[in-house]
Amino acid sequence: MVPWPKLRDRVEAAIITIDADRIEQHAKDRRSRLGAWLTQPDDDGLRGIYGRLEPADAIRLYGRIQDLADCLPGGSGTADQRRATAFAMLGNELQATKIMAKHRQPELFDHELALAVQPIDGEPEEPIEESEVHPALRDRPVVPDFDLAVFRAAVDRLVAGLDPELLMPSTTMVVHISAESLDEGRGICRVPGIGPTAMGVVKQWLGHHRVKVRPVIDLNDPPPPVDAYEIPDRHKRQVRLRHPASTFPWSTATNALDLDHVLPYVGRQRAGPPGQTRIDRLTPNARTEHRAVTHGGWQRRSPEPGTMIYRDPYGELYLTNHTGTHDLGHGPFAHALWTLATPIQAKILVP
Repeated sequence: MVPWPKLRDRVEAAIITIDADRIEQHAKDRRSRLGAWLTQPDDDGLRGIYGRLEPADAIRLYGRIQDLADCLPGGSGTADQRRATAFAMLGNELQATKIMAKHRQPELFDHELALAVQPIDGEPEEPIEESEVHPALRDRPVVPDFDLAVFRAAVDRLVAGLDPELLMPSTTMVVHISAESLDEGRGICRVPGIGPTAMGVVKQWLGHHRVKVRPVIDLNDPPPPVDAYEIPDRHKRQVRLRHPASTFPWSTATNALDLDHVLPYVGRQRAGPPGQTRIDRLTPNARTEHRAVTHGGWQRRSPEPGTMIYRDPYGELYLTNHTGTHDLGHGPFAHALWTLATPIQAKILVP
């Protein structure tokens, strides 16, 4: 009923439940296995760099590389090449900071500042009038080296104008944890992209002062339906927290999921009913699964929140919920369930 990755996560969570102390101690001991290494050059002279990091650190580093790659000028190669360029820039912090600052605060590199940092050839032969001095250099002590004065003024202005919050990397960590675990101070935390983890390990990941805790999203208080086809961000967050994985039969997809309307959206021009975009009528699917439903002959219905029934092009039915995938077959009982799961909206629109 459950694909291997989900079964593995459930087994690991069960182990953590009964042996949390050993798991946390193992997390401390495994630090001796951390490191970074260079590979040997390949036939083309390229070298790789390999690192073994804590999961949260690895995700944060990759996010930093992607963030810097997004700041590179357009037309800088493929996505992989841009990430490789950004990865290499981590070895030159000044260059990386300049590119990120220029992308996020372009006003620092405007025409006025460019004039202040123009190179000057030789010493001025005559005293310079105050009106001829760039505003960034006025009211400053006289420095024998005029070029140095220009450079210092430009650097001072850059530093004064930098917003550190725009340059500091930020990471959003979503942690699923039960109220009982919070009360007891120990238990299982489920972190998307990492899996089940002991609470003590997550505390180590968050062991610094730059932590902002967002309010808990109450899944029992869904946002109200909307009339638009587009899915608001609040609805997306609610559905992704309710369904951290695809609802397609035996699917192992957990990332890059499409949120799709279980019932085809009917526009107002076709007298569609109001409030069609709602939590219980949205489901996450991977892109290929989404296309299988849209173009491949698959059908789906949702008899109740959290439960989906899929029918393949050959009439086989599958029920999916939090317990896994159940093959219902294609007999009279299965098709009776399919008929009972017919949406009310469809019953009204189809005579």
